[in-house]
Amino acid sequence: MWTDPAAVHFLDRKGVPWRVVERSTDDVPGARGPRCLIFLCEAIVRRVWSYPADWYALSAAALEALCERALA
Repeated sequence: MWTDPAAVHFLDRKGVPWRVVERSTDDVPGARGPRCLIFLCEAIVRRVWSYPADWYALSAAALEALCERALA
């Protein structure tokens, strides 16, 4: 996923670089939906289940907010 050419890159408000990819969850036990977003930085991986269809066009601030919802 780190080298996925379709990944969206952004910097959060602390300057941490993130990559975001959308993936099928066909092989994920207990998946909450057929697809999810995976947010990756050097030390963290987060999965987001509910997101807009045009997530790839969101601003860095909106992507960061979406990523933070994974903690809720």
